[in-house]
Amino acid sequence: MVGDSTAFYVGQGLAKWAVAHPQHVAVGMRWCQGCGFMLDGTITSFDASSFVARSAAVMGTDVPEAVRRLRPDVVVLMSTVDDVANRQWTVAEGSLTPHDLRFQERMRMAYRRITASLVALNVPHVVWVI
Repeated sequence: MVGDSTAFYVGQGLAKWAVAHPQHVAVGMRWCQGCGFMLDGTITSFDASSFVARSAAVMGTDVPEAVRRLRPDVVVLMSTVDDVANRQWTVAEGSLTPHDLRFQERMRMAYRRITASLVALNVPHVVWVI
């Protein structure tokens, strides 16, 4: 389970179930406050620069190391706030909302990059909770 604090609490519930049912599943978590998967652009709704920097570290270092060590069958990714916050990529374009098609395309591309990076690490199943 990878994501923000909401993903952490979902992961905690899964981990509790896993302890009671070890024959079915084991659960590991990598999370950070405000963790998101759109690692470019600037969030304009609130000051999130530290969240974006930590998200990049989680996705660039922590998750790949955990995947190599644990070899999971499934990686679940979940972000609730940062990935749907207004964001600016260029001054000319200005701040875009998640309702903007340009924003949505950038989100799709970011999610595709992360999915491809996990597949390249031999993760057989990637699940996005959006």
